Amino acid sequence: MVGFCAVSLSVAVLGGGLGAAGPMSPPGLSAVMAAIDPGLLDDARPSISDDGRILLTQSLVQGRATVILHDLAGGDEVELTALSASMRPGHSIMPTLSPDGCTVTVVTELALDLFRDDDVGERWDVYQLLLPDCGGQFGAWELVSSTPDGSARNDVDPAGSLSVSGTGSQIAFVHRSNADPALTAITVADLTRPIADPGRLIEVEVVRQPPPSDTVSRHRGLAEPSLSADGTRLVFTADVERDGDGWVWADAPVPGEFAPRQVLVWDRPGDDRDDPIGDGFALASTGTDGAVSTGAATPVLSADGRVVAFTSTDTALVEARYPPCRDHSCPTQVFAVEIDGVGADRSDDPVVRLVSAVVDDDGEVIAGDRSSWLGDVNLDGSQVVLLSRAGNLSKIAVSAGGQADDGDLYLAEFGLGTLMRVTDLVTAGVPAAHSDPRFSSSGRRLVFDTLVGSRFDSVAEPDVATLTAGPRDGDQSGARRTVVSITTRPRVSMPDLDFGSVVAGLPSDERFVRVLNEGPGVFLPELITTSDPRFRVTGNGTCASGIVVSAGSACTVTIVFQPDANSDFDAQLVVAEAATGDDEGVSVTSSLSGAGGEPVIRVEPGGVDLGAVVIGALDDDGELLPAPFEVVTFSNVGETWVALNDVSSSNESFVIFAEDCTGRTIGPSGRCQVAVAYRPVSAGSHSAVVRVRSSNQQYAAAVFTASGEYVPEITTFVDTSVAGSPVGLSLSGYPAGADVVVGFADRPESWVSVRADGSGRALALIETRPLERMGLRSLVAIGPGPLRASTSIEIRRERSPSVGVPGFGYGFTGR
Repeated sequence: MVGFCAVSLSVAVLGGGLGAAGPMSPPGLSAVMAAIDPGLLDDARPSISDDGRILLTQSLVQGRATVILHDLAGGDEVELTALSASMRPGHSIMPTLSPDGCTVTVVTELALDLFRDDDVGERWDVYQLLLPDCGGQFGAWELVSSTPDGSARNDVDPAGSLSVSGTGSQIAFVHRSNADPALTAITVADLTRPIADPGRLIEVEVVRQPPPSDTVSRHRGLAEPSLSADGTRLVFTADVERDGDGWVWADAPVPGEFAPRQVLVWDRPGDDRDDPIGDGFALASTGTDGAVSTGAATPVLSADGRVVAFTSTDTALVEARYPPCRDHSCPTQVFAVEIDGVGADRSDDPVVRLVSAVVDDDGEVIAGDRSSWLGDVNLDGSQVVLLSRAGNLSKIAVSAGGQADDGDLYLAEFGLGTLMRVTDLVTAGVPAAHSDPRFSSSGRRLVFDTLVGSRFDSVAEPDVATLTAGPRDGDQSGARRTVVSITTRPRVSMPDLDFGSVVAGLPSDERFVRVLNEGPGVFLPELITTSDPRFRVTGNGTCASGIVVSAGSACTVTIVFQPDANSDFDAQLVVAEAATGDDEGVSVTSSLSGAGGEPVIRVEPGGVDLGAVVIGALDDDGELLPAPFEVVTFSNVGETWVALNDVSSSNESFVIFAEDCTGRTIGPSGRCQVAVAYRPVSAGSHSAVVRVRSSNQQYAAAVFTASGEYVPEITTFVDTSVAGSPVGLSLSGYPAGADVVVGFADRPESWVSVRADGSGRALALIETRPLERMGLRSLVAIGPGPLRASTSIEIRRERSPSVGVPGFGYGFTGR
């Protein structure tokens, strides 16, 4: 599984369950609580801090939804919305933790501030709590959803989404519209201002007036807000459409129905703008040609505000092969669009991706064959986690399960061009019974709610911890929901760098190294150091504090070498993330080399990239394909003859298979050549320093880089097999000695484990049942990390021999 492979991965299963409220409400609950939609209560709705220490979950305690804080580092649990003796019972839902782990925001019926909350009748409000580690204290809740005079609104929509900025100082919430209570509206609260300050609350109004009373279209208003980390950009949905330079309420395609909703972007105005309402809005739910969608929902904005993902049933947004629509209803798909610029600054050709899709061998984009819906987006929009009921997005078929909003969990990594089933880390079939996936902003930590948490108990890559999640009520069926937390660390590579001989006391030419993030998730370089000041990092590279390096992309570090003696020097270059809490961050180290001396040998080219190589790839005759290679030239640029001693490579994957330098003496302008081939022995990025050294220890060096990957294959010995007969399989393209699980994709009990030999090959025999399901069946081979292969075979039932019956045209008739 790309995105959860070849990395340090930890899985924590939080035991306990959260179920829907039963048909009978416990004594003491209000009529409002008894009438609430159980769909708001039946998930844990986890939310996690970026350092992975603090986790929030929504739980049921005696029929009342409440918010539990879990300190994953210390193991403590605190019920944040516990009832006091003076409180009327009520639900607390939609727990949202700011990425910095400092603030908790909830939607609640509880009067958490009795001075501002009248606690009368049906009511919902938004409150925020500053946690003790950040200078606050438990129980000191601050009212967010206030009126201009500072009292509680009481009309927050409990089914509406809630969004907070990176520090929690900006909060967007949904409530009844002031202009028309039949519509919902969005207000953004700025908690850096006092509660009665006129600038604390801004209601977002795209259209100033409510829909006319005589319209034949139905409208719902504004909903589903999502804020950027700095709080300056907001995306949301609204049933409006562009009319010249302004906006009007949209018309429904059929009279009497709801008008379609679109995703809008709002760059919030600064304090110097007198009238922010109705200005600065742009459409985000568009296709690759800029055409407006037929409707969109559930937008989620990346923390940097550059990418928004949303769902839509529109089959014209991105060119692809979509499943057929039935009864004018199409499966929901997940899309992502870059919005780095709105209005006049918006690109004429927006980059729109169909996320819930795979690409076939011919390069055609194939959309999910059943509905998918959005989970979350990471810091820079390079990762999207989604839920799906589709059966064609993974090589491993799984059974559906759980409730209506449960599905299978997928991670899209745009920089790597992959869509992978998250639960592929479990080598047994895991039913699609997950919901509410949430990233930390870096995307390094993923939490989700599941009905099949016990399936993760056997995961040992590398460890699993079962934690108590506090008291939970079971639902009517006795099913228990748990929260699973998965932590990943990206693999980052950086080649060594050798400056060769440099005149003592003088600086070398500036050289650079490329820091490649191989994924999953983003790399956030913060500290760049060398262990010897003779190797000095300059400011001309792109690796710097604040930059986000997405998976599949790279940044550069520039270095100058200035030796102070005629001697060899070595140092270590370290590029590291900042440590946060218990997370030491990701770091990468490479070797720096150089020597003081007369630079009489020069190499051309000084850097060579041999590209990507499939490890163990064979030609049509079954022989290994030739290794890629490059020839570099070493020249004498001095004025005297130079005796060359030896040629060396620092990495066994880069083989010197031909050279004419060793033992030669070359005159001024003379040259020799070295041929280097790449034969990787492991997957990933590799580098080597190839040196030619003279008898007086002067030398020059070329840096080679390349990458190796495994491309596994599975083939059957026959195209058709009879039910009850074993199916023989041949596997190739796996690491030597790798354990591979093989079997029918839709029948995990058929799976067997085999081990690849020294060439990455293996044979397997899969037993079939006499009553095995007939037709074309998919077989999968699951290796370590992302290594997956599949093929198909037709299973048929052997015909039983017929017994002749006299007189019916069979056998002996007696004549």
